[in-house]
Amino acid sequence: MDWPSITNNLDRMDWPSITNGPDKMDWPSITNGPDKMDWPSITSGLDRMDWPSIANALHKMDWPSITNALHMMDWPL
Repeated sequence: MDWPSITNNLDRMDWPSITNGPDKMDWPSITNGPDKMDWPSITSGLDRMDWPSIANALHKMDWPSITNALHMMDWPL
């Protein structure tokens, strides 16, 4: 890890704005949102998913190549 760059970026963060952000959030609307969700339709959709095929596709993924590509990325994008 490039700790000097990471700590330098943390020092440049606008922490007062970041920590003040949650105070400005519309929490009643956010917390009320789940109550308005159509949970029966959502759970019915999840029940109809082809989970064995999804799991099989995940097992066939070339994870070593994917993780290698992630490690080679130039992360300070």
